[in-house]
Amino acid sequence: MASAEELRGEIKSGYDELREAIEGSSSHWDSARLGIESVLRSELDLAVTVAETMEALRLPERQQFALESVDEALTALATVSETSSKIFGYVEDRDMVKTTPVMENIGGVMEAAADQAKGSAATIKAGS
Repeated sequence: MASAEELRGEIKSGYDELREAIEGSSSHWDSARLGIESVLRSELDLAVTVAETMEALRLPERQQFALESVDEALTALATVSETSSKIFGYVEDRDMVKTTPVMENIGGVMEAAADQAKGSAATIKAGS
């Protein structure tokens, strides 16, 4: 399994790819919007799962997104990215094996966050 630091880098890379994909989605916004809303909700859910597992004192709220424009999507991504970075920033290598309710462990959740962001970015780009 990758280290916590390596996975944070992969997640950041995934968010960068997602940002680029969203920026390029204006020509097909109507078809891209639902996928963008879904991936942002899911990325936030994964971060909240890690926060719950780490027994954080302040949990971010899970939320639904109803985005009307690329600009709103970019703002939402920035918020999700900031929240996720804070949460994943607390994870140390020894925490990676802690069991979560949705996946085998925190390491798996972080891998899923990176993979999902990158995969969604590719899907959004393919729709252009």
